[in-house]
Amino acid sequence: MRAMRNKLAHEYFGISASTVYNTVKTYLPSLLEKLTIIQDEQRNAS
Repeated sequence: MRAMRNKLAHEYFGISASTVYNTVKTYLPSLLEKLTIIQDEQRNAS
């Protein structure tokens, strides 16, 4: 994911929409799951 961030930040016109779409479809679900777990842990710790 870091590589994608660097490409988006520095290669403005060198990114295809399909690359962004595929990255989101591949990595976003697991990222959201992990963030939800962290959020729940933070709520329970308070």
